[in-house]
Amino acid sequence: MPPAAEPAVENIPTSRLVAFVGRLESIAEDKTAPCAGDSSCVMMDAVYDASYTVLVPLQGRIEQEAIRFRIFDHSGFPRFAQHRHALLFVLMTDKAAVLVKYQGFEMQPLAQGGWGSCGNPDGRAALEPQPLQFAPDVYFGSVSGLADAAVAEEFEPEYFDIRDRRAYCRKGVTAQALAEALYPRLLQALRATQVDGAE
Repeated sequence: MPPAAEPAVENIPTSRLVAFVGRLESIAEDKTAPCAGDSSCVMMDAVYDASYTVLVPLQGRIEQEAIRFRIFDHSGFPRFAQHRHALLFVLMTDKAAVLVKYQGFEMQPLAQGGWGSCGNPDGRAALEPQPLQFAPDVYFGSVSGLADAAVAEEFEPEYFDIRDRRAYCRKGVTAQALAEALYPRLLQALRATQVDGAE
Protein backbone atom coordinates (compact mmCIF):
# COMPACT_ATOMS: atom_id res chain seq x y z
CA MET A 1 0.00 0.00 0.00
CA PRO A 2 1.88 3.09 -1.15
CA PRO A 3 1.48 6.11 1.15
CA ALA A 4 0.14 9.34 -0.25
CA ALA A 5 2.99 11.79 -0.38
CA GLU A 6 2.93 15.55 -0.10
CA PRO A 7 4.56 17.46 -2.97
CA ALA A 8 8.30 16.79 -3.03
CA VAL A 9 10.24 20.02 -2.53
CA GLU A 10 12.95 18.89 -4.93
CA ASN A 11 10.40 18.64 -7.75
CA ILE A 12 9.37 22.29 -7.46
CA PRO A 13 11.08 24.37 -10.18
CA THR A 14 11.23 27.71 -8.37
CA SER A 15 10.37 28.57 -4.82
CA ARG A 16 10.96 30.96 -1.99
CA LEU A 17 10.54 30.76 1.76
CA VAL A 18 8.60 33.48 3.58
CA ALA A 19 7.77 34.08 7.22
CA PHE A 20 4.99 36.34 8.45
CA VAL A 21 2.50 36.93 11.23
CA GLY A 22 -0.94 36.39 9.77
CA ARG A 23 -4.61 36.51 10.69
CA LEU A 24 -6.66 33.42 9.94
CA GLU A 25 -9.41 34.07 7.40
CA SER A 26 -10.41 30.50 6.55
CA ILE A 27 -9.31 26.90 6.92
CA ALA A 28 -10.98 23.75 5.60
CA GLU A 29 -9.96 20.14 5.35
CA ASP A 30 -9.48 18.80 1.83
CA LYS A 31 -11.16 15.40 1.90
CA THR A 32 -11.00 14.87 -1.85
CA ALA A 33 -7.31 14.18 -2.43
CA PRO A 34 -5.22 12.22 -2.92
CA CYS A 35 -6.69 8.94 -1.63
CA ALA A 36 -10.33 9.34 -2.64
CA GLY A 37 -11.65 6.07 -4.08
CA ASP A 38 -8.35 4.21 -3.67
CA SER A 39 -8.59 1.52 -0.98
CA SER A 40 -4.88 0.71 -1.33
CA CYS A 41 -3.83 4.29 -0.57
CA VAL A 42 -2.86 5.23 2.99
CA MET A 43 -3.20 8.91 3.83
CA MET A 44 -0.44 9.77 6.28
CA ASP A 45 -1.45 13.41 6.83
CA ALA A 46 -4.61 15.43 7.07
CA VAL A 47 -4.62 18.11 4.37
CA TYR A 48 -6.05 21.61 4.87
CA ASP A 49 -6.46 24.64 2.65
CA ALA A 50 -5.93 27.86 4.59
CA SER A 51 -6.04 31.56 3.90
CA TYR A 52 -4.28 34.16 6.05
CA THR A 53 -4.07 37.93 5.82
CA VAL A 54 -0.45 39.07 6.10
CA LEU A 55 -0.15 41.39 9.10
CA VAL A 56 3.62 41.56 9.59
CA PRO A 57 6.07 40.34 6.92
CA LEU A 58 9.18 39.12 8.72
CA GLN A 59 11.38 37.15 6.33
CA GLY A 60 11.50 36.65 2.58
CA ARG A 61 9.76 38.56 -0.19
CA ILE A 62 6.01 38.87 0.35
CA GLU A 63 4.10 40.71 -2.34
CA GLN A 64 0.49 39.84 -1.58
CA GLU A 65 -1.82 41.01 1.21
CA ALA A 66 -3.24 37.52 1.75
CA ILE A 67 -1.74 34.08 1.19
CA ARG A 68 -3.58 30.84 0.48
CA PHE A 69 -1.58 27.70 1.22
CA ARG A 70 -1.86 24.01 2.00
CA ILE A 71 -1.12 22.42 5.36
CA PHE A 72 -0.07 18.78 5.82
CA ASP A 73 -0.41 17.65 9.45
CA HIS A 74 -0.03 14.10 10.75
CA SER A 75 -1.90 14.91 13.97
CA GLY A 76 -5.01 16.32 12.31
CA PHE A 77 -6.23 19.88 12.74
CA PRO A 78 -3.16 22.10 13.26
CA ARG A 79 -2.90 23.43 16.78
CA PHE A 80 -1.86 26.94 15.76
CA ALA A 81 -5.03 27.29 13.68
CA GLN A 82 -7.13 27.06 16.83
CA HIS A 83 -6.07 30.68 17.37
CA ARG A 84 -6.69 33.74 15.24
CA HIS A 85 -3.07 34.77 14.74
CA ALA A 86 0.06 32.78 13.93
CA LEU A 87 3.66 33.03 12.80
CA LEU A 88 3.86 30.99 9.60
CA PHE A 89 6.72 29.72 7.45
CA VAL A 90 5.39 29.12 3.96
CA LEU A 91 7.14 27.78 0.88
CA MET A 92 5.88 29.83 -2.07
CA THR A 93 6.19 28.34 -5.56
CA ASP A 94 4.98 29.32 -8.98
CA LYS A 95 2.30 26.61 -8.73
CA ALA A 96 1.29 26.43 -5.06
CA ALA A 97 2.13 27.47 -1.52
CA VAL A 98 2.68 25.00 1.31
CA LEU A 99 3.29 25.50 5.03
CA VAL A 100 6.68 24.08 5.98
CA LYS A 101 5.60 21.07 8.01
CA TYR A 102 4.79 21.93 11.64
CA GLN A 103 6.15 25.47 11.25
CA GLY A 104 3.11 27.39 12.41
CA PHE A 105 3.06 29.00 15.88
CA GLU A 106 0.30 30.69 17.86
CA MET A 107 0.88 34.42 18.29
CA GLN A 108 -0.79 36.90 20.63
CA PRO A 109 -0.52 40.71 20.74
CA LEU A 110 2.00 42.27 23.09
CA ALA A 111 1.16 45.25 25.29
CA GLN A 112 3.90 47.38 23.70
CA GLY A 113 3.00 46.35 20.16
CA GLY A 114 4.19 43.43 18.12
CA TRP A 115 3.51 39.74 18.61
CA GLY A 116 4.70 37.01 20.91
CA SER A 117 4.24 33.39 21.95
CA CYS A 118 4.47 31.94 25.44
CA GLY A 119 7.43 29.78 26.45
CA ASN A 120 9.63 28.49 23.66
CA PRO A 121 7.21 27.22 21.00
CA ASP A 122 10.02 25.49 19.10
CA GLY A 123 12.32 23.70 21.51
CA ARG A 124 14.92 23.19 18.81
CA ALA A 125 15.49 26.92 18.39
CA ALA A 126 18.31 28.33 20.48
CA LEU A 127 16.05 30.84 22.17
CA GLU A 128 15.84 31.76 25.82
CA PRO A 129 12.29 32.88 26.66
CA GLN A 130 12.29 36.43 27.99
CA PRO A 131 9.81 38.32 30.19
CA LEU A 132 7.00 39.52 27.94
CA GLN A 133 3.99 41.65 28.68
CA PHE A 134 1.00 40.63 26.59
CA ALA A 135 -2.06 42.77 25.96
CA PRO A 136 -4.23 42.92 29.12
CA ASP A 137 -7.00 40.70 27.76
CA VAL A 138 -4.66 37.93 26.56
CA TYR A 139 -4.54 34.69 28.51
CA PHE A 140 -3.52 31.20 27.45
CA GLY A 141 -6.21 28.95 28.85
CA SER A 142 -8.39 28.18 31.83
CA VAL A 143 -7.47 25.88 34.69
CA SER A 144 -11.06 25.33 35.81
CA GLY A 145 -11.66 21.66 36.48
CA LEU A 146 -7.96 20.75 36.42
CA ALA A 147 -6.16 19.18 39.39
CA ASP A 148 -3.07 21.01 40.65
CA ALA A 149 -0.74 18.44 39.07
CA ALA A 150 -2.47 18.80 35.72
CA VAL A 151 -2.24 22.60 35.93
CA ALA A 152 1.53 22.42 36.53
CA GLU A 153 1.94 20.01 33.63
CA GLU A 154 -0.20 21.99 31.20
CA PHE A 155 1.05 25.43 32.25
CA GLU A 156 4.69 25.28 33.30
CA PRO A 157 5.25 27.59 36.30
CA GLU A 158 8.42 28.91 34.65
CA TYR A 159 6.30 30.47 31.92
CA PHE A 160 2.82 30.98 33.38
CA ASP A 161 1.12 32.73 36.29
CA ILE A 162 -2.32 31.46 37.33
CA ARG A 163 -4.74 34.23 38.30
CA ASP A 164 -8.51 33.99 38.57
CA ARG A 165 -8.34 30.42 37.17
CA ARG A 166 -6.65 31.68 34.00
CA ALA A 167 -3.11 31.14 32.74
CA TYR A 168 -1.24 34.35 31.96
CA CYS A 169 2.16 34.30 30.30
CA ARG A 170 5.28 35.41 32.17
CA LYS A 171 8.00 34.57 29.64
CA GLY A 172 8.05 33.87 25.95
CA VAL A 173 9.54 34.84 22.61
CA THR A 174 8.61 37.52 20.11
CA ALA A 175 7.58 36.68 16.58
CA GLN A 176 10.61 38.58 15.30
CA ALA A 177 13.05 36.58 17.45
CA LEU A 178 11.47 33.26 16.52
CA ALA A 179 11.48 34.10 12.81
CA GLU A 180 15.12 35.18 12.96
CA ALA A 181 16.08 31.95 14.75
CA LEU A 182 14.15 29.52 12.55
CA TYR A 183 14.34 31.07 9.08
CA PRO A 184 18.05 30.36 8.42
CA ARG A 185 17.68 26.76 9.62
CA LEU A 186 14.64 26.13 7.43
CA LEU A 187 16.29 27.82 4.47
CA GLN A 188 19.36 25.61 4.89
CA ALA A 189 17.15 22.51 4.97
CA LEU A 190 15.42 23.61 1.76
CA ARG A 191 18.76 24.22 0.09
CA ALA A 192 19.84 20.73 1.11
CA THR A 193 16.94 19.37 -0.94
CA GLN A 194 18.26 21.34 -3.93
CA VAL A 195 15.50 23.90 -4.21
CA ASP A 196 16.40 26.61 -6.70
CA GLY A 197 15.86 30.17 -5.56
CA ALA A 198 14.52 29.35 -2.09
CA GLU A 199 15.35 32.83 -0.86
